[in-house]
Amino acid sequence: MKELNNFHGSDIEKVAKFYNIDEKSIINFSGNVNPLGLSKQLQEKLVNNIDLVTNYPDPDYVSLKESISRYAATDSEYVLLGNGTTELIAHYIDYVHPKKALIIGPTYSEYEKKISSCDAVVIYYPLHEENNFQIDIPKIIELCSNDIDLVVLCNPNNPTASLVNANDLNPLFDHLKTLGLHILIDETYMDFIENAEKISAIQLVEKYSNCIVLRSFSKFFSAPGLRLGYGITSDFKCHESMEKQRHHWAINSLAAFAGSELMKDDEFIEKSRHFIQNERNRVMKQLAKINELKVFPNYGNFFFVKIINTNYTTADLFEHLIKKGLMIRDTASFPFLHGEYFRFSLSTQDNNDLLIHEIQNYFNN
Repeated sequence: MKELNNFHGSDIEKVAKFYNIDEKSIINFSGNVNPLGLSKQLQEKLVNNIDLVTNYPDPDYVSLKESISRYAATDSEYVLLGNGTTELIAHYIDYVHPKKALIIGPTYSEYEKKISSCDAVVIYYPLHEENNFQIDIPKIIELCSNDIDLVVLCNPNNPTASLVNANDLNPLFDHLKTLGLHILIDETYMDFIENAEKISAIQLVEKYSNCIVLRSFSKFFSAPGLRLGYGITSDFKCHESMEKQRHHWAINSLAAFAGSELMKDDEFIEKSRHFIQNERNRVMKQLAKINELKVFPNYGNFFFVKIINTNYTTADLFEHLIKKGLMIRDTASFPFLHGEYFRFSLSTQDNNDLLIHEIQNYFNN
């Protein structure tokens, strides 16, 4: 077996080169992007509005912000825009400029990377397998004292697929507000959840100005190339600071138009959520039949799985699958995941069946 590198979900080119496989032949289950692809309605509208590239975008992005406010059920004046969620993460951390930050993990590595670049101390609250990687709010509250400036939570969490309801976050938010601490909640995968508006922390933003909630167009709307993300916060000092950091016209005309139109495409939104929910349930039942696996409760469009039979390893499974043209994510690079864990996102029904079939083959050999 080759020495396995911990590839990012988008590193298909590197994986293909490493294993000497045709890049176009790989079915990528590690990128967490909506398997239904880009909205057909938007594709047609982009073609019909291609002349937008001849104009500068509206520097205030009024139409885009109004579309986001309707979609997210919030006030348009709370909406911040960014050239992808990663930029917003960086700008918010620059705004808070923490000396010490608490990250709830294992989770997306960009949080720690950016916080560390500010010479801040990073501490983790590790999610535990015995609790299905669910957050323990009272314990988080215990850890949050005056010497912590910022708390970071990904919800649903990547890669553990765990979720916390906004109603359960109220005690934590009250505690943080009393101490004057900030909290960043990354809801990149919240769009995949039906009735997300009842779970999302966006409903808490008006009451808690020390909070920002981030969303992305990359995953649910299958548009990572747009480089478009948004944040919701009622902290207007934060708005002023982050607007100064954002380059003028950082979001191009086509991206602004596409973002606005995507949020109006109710048919695509409902179809996507319906497909994900049904396929999630179907795939869960299939995985439950594989005795060598433990599948954790999941929300969103991806699964987090552990190999519980010590005769097998995630590295071997990855190699078995990639040679079949199927790419999952080995999560060994995430902090605190020292066991045999892997993550994969939902694809089409046929692709999902193919993946499950090959996983079964691996354990039967």
